[in-house]
Amino acid sequence: MMGLATELRRRMGRVDRHSLARRLLLLCGHHLQSYLQAREALGADPKGNRTLWQEYSRLTGPHPALRSPTAEVSYARAAVEELLQALVPWPHLETRTGRFVVVELVTCNVLLPAIRKMADPDWINLCVWARGSICW
Repeated sequence: MMGLATELRRRMGRVDRHSLARRLLLLCGHHLQSYLQAREALGADPKGNRTLWQEYSRLTGPHPALRSPTAEVSYARAAVEELLQALVPWPHLETRTGRFVVVELVTCNVLLPAIRKMADPDWINLCVWARGSICW
């Protein structure tokens, strides 16, 4: 386990921070541009019954994972697969069967339950009510 943590730290140190920051800024810029377009469209139509969120959603469309439950699971599997390729040293996920089992375990037992928990309004209200104490 210590070797795995050391390897993870070493790999995280090799990340090209400039490239990562550039990609994040481009993504944030895209969202900002969509927001400004939605705000401008609402300003041009003052008597419209649309909200800013409705206009933004119309411009950007839903996230691919929101199209269906199957798409959500497929998207989560792909995300876990990418994370495991980047974080876990090569010999640990050498076989397709081993990789499949680990991806399924992490997706179904960690990522999807965490997403469902964070999307639960009761849990969010509990976190707000508890004023930032541990909500898990």
